[in-house]
Amino acid sequence: MSADKVGYESLLEFLYLLEKSPVGSKRTLKLVKPDIWSASSTLKKTPEKKVLIELSGSDDNWHLETQPDKLLFNIGVQQIPVLTAGIMDAKKGEYDFSVGAIDGQNMWFW
Repeated sequence: MSADKVGYESLLEFLYLLEKSPVGSKRTLKLVKPDIWSASSTLKKTPEKKVLIELSGSDDNWHLETQPDKLLFNIGVQQIPVLTAGIMDAKKGEYDFSVGAIDGQNMWFW
């Protein structure tokens, strides 16, 4: 994952709202500059044009799945702080690390 400061702040705000939402709440985000090097490489090496983030009923994990031009990202409420911490580190300028090592579906920050 990579974003500019405004993108990271917007995603953090969304995750804060998602954490307080009922299971099944979701939002589709358009990815402005999909890049082959930041594509979901464990799933396929094709840059997605949008991501659908949905609050999962399974509290303690997340799951990534690709569909044509879309990445589906189901995240449990207990994993939101893990993703938020990664975003905060990336926003501070840290890079080349991953969070959420669950079944090889890490979220990398570049």
